[in-house]
Amino acid sequence: MLTLPLAFLIYNTLTICRCLAEAKGDREVALYMFEQDIRYGYNFTMLEEMGVNRYIFLEGTVQPDGLFEVPPALTPSYTQGVAAQIGNNSTLLLAVNIFTFLDNNGSIAEFQRRAQQVINEFKFDGLLFVVSDWSRDLQGDEWTKVIEMVKATRLLNRSRTHPVIAPFVFRARNLTTSLWSDLEVHQPWLYADNAYAHLFSPDVDPKVEISRDWAVTVSSWYIKASARGCRLSLVVDAVARMRGSQTIRTYSDIIAAGGDPRGNGSFGGFYVNTPRQIEYKADLIYSSHLLGMALIWPSADLPPTDPRAMLQTMTSHLRPVAAAQSHKVIGVDQEPQLMT
Repeated sequence: MLTLPLAFLIYNTLTICRCLAEAKGDREVALYMFEQDIRYGYNFTMLEEMGVNRYIFLEGTVQPDGLFEVPPALTPSYTQGVAAQIGNNSTLLLAVNIFTFLDNNGSIAEFQRRAQQVINEFKFDGLLFVVSDWSRDLQGDEWTKVIEMVKATRLLNRSRTHPVIAPFVFRARNLTTSLWSDLEVHQPWLYADNAYAHLFSPDVDPKVEISRDWAVTVSSWYIKASARGCRLSLVVDAVARMRGSQTIRTYSDIIAAGGDPRGNGSFGGFYVNTPRQIEYKADLIYSSHLLGMALIWPSADLPPTDPRAMLQTMTSHLRPVAAAQSHKVIGVDQEPQLMT
């Protein structure tokens, strides 16, 4: 009989080997989309040709009775149209804030029933669980309940060709906060399909936050704690922050005002991930065998086919085969087409 430490070592070795196998080739490129991104009118066929392969719609909320609320622009006809444009090559997820549901001790059975309805109606491939927002992280027993919600979601029936998936996203806070110890104790990566580390937090200096060093720190911690680096994506925003202020500025506005897309991300007191920072992070994703990268608020970026666009840099470095084919089809200087 294997001793527990030896069994654990073998399990982790097999997990690491599987991770290395999964992390070969092109990586994941995801878009996190607010309601204004929905109204922007992206041509999803073009985005797919560029190499985007996951679309996550934000601002979903689970109410105390398990009812799902979504932004007005996010309708079943809209997501069904997106699903038709991307075919079976990409996945559609709804990001859900579950704090109200947890605060009111909602029923997991009712959540599961409502979740199946939403997945069927909107043609989602799964739910992304938001375990930390700008001002709050899960605490204590809340983790236990969310893990049960993740398990319940993964038991749902698929609406398209993909099995229903249930990843989670956390804000990469200062390492002195309780988030990190809670992650280590509750180990949500054992139950979720994958994880997203959102590099945008009030606890971290924005100059540090856009750096490669911070991405290394966050990903190294996650790899050591979980042995599942191949299931971690880094999430960056198309907006800039400044120290000690809630004011934000879009990347497209910074470039229009003279910001350098090849610069270090500093412009007029604001700090933003330029293509240069994204390239550094893409190199890290390959060297550390991570899953990929995601962009939040893409309409704050330059048009997708602009060579200075954050998304263009992501796809060209993380999805090079798809990006090369895309350049042949649409041309890098072509403006994005609106959905009809």
